[in-house]
Amino acid sequence: MELDDICSEKLLLLFNYWRGSLNGSATPGAGDIDPLEFDYAMGMVSVVEVHREPLRFYFRHFGAHKVDHYGFDLTGKWLDDNPEKDIRIAMSEWCCTAITSQAPVLRHFDEFRNGQPESYETLVLPLADDKGQVQKLLLAIDYGYKTKRPEVSLAS
Repeated sequence: MELDDICSEKLLLLFNYWRGSLNGSATPGAGDIDPLEFDYAMGMVSVVEVHREPLRFYFRHFGAHKVDHYGFDLTGKWLDDNPEKDIRIAMSEWCCTAITSQAPVLRHFDEFRNGQPESYETLVLPLADDKGQVQKLLLAIDYGYKTKRPEVSLAS
């Protein structure tokens, strides 16, 4: 993932904060991250615990912007409790990719939701334990980012 790929200014700031917390390791530890230092993005950020055997995701905190956007709150619930199957599948894929790669995952979406066009960007940032195993994820979604990707015409 390249910095130029991030469209959202708030997600770019969050990524730079995460990267600045690496302290020579591939992934910062949960103790290296202080949510008070990224208060500009707190409504966008969910804190997800990684549970293994079986692999499951538990929302320690579900960002307020997501609650407003989706109309439900997953704080204190499992990803499996998400009532929207497509979102549940997508979030699971993002989380699994961040765990296996031990690297940030960035996705851009332009789609229709409830008959309305919607663009959003997601960023998943892994946090490791003392042994380097991913134990938590910061899952941030910006529903109001302004694209800086060039418009591409498919017309010849």
